Amino acid sequence: MLTKSEICKIIAECTGVSPKLVKACFQVYSDLVKKEIKSQGQVRLPELGTFRVTIGRERISVNPITGAQTRIPPKPKVKFRAAKPLKEVTATIKWKYVSEDDELLQPKRKATGFFNNRQNDEE
Repeated sequence: MLTKSEICKIIAECTGVSPKLVKACFQVYSDLVKKEIKSQGQVRLPELGTFRVTIGRERISVNPITGAQTRIPPKPKVKFRAAKPLKEVTATIKWKYVSEDDELLQPKRKATGFFNNRQNDEE
């Protein structure tokens, strides 16, 4: 995954603009997206997609140790919907399905943690 610095460096090399100017433009673009999300609730990025604010539902959380229930209030969340050009690009990505039986998914060592230790203590 590219970092912000790597993205700015690539854009600077492709456009012939100084990396410092590209970084400043990137920051302005980022600030503009945040401002639009805050004021309008959504922002459309041409060729990429749309960021939209939605309100999550209220839910109940249960503490696995004590069983105590806690109400988690609804809160705003950001959702992204990809634009058609981005969907077309992702449709051409070649990938390989890895089944659960594959060795890559098997843990390399026994997991250790609070719940595993509690089970061992009870035995």
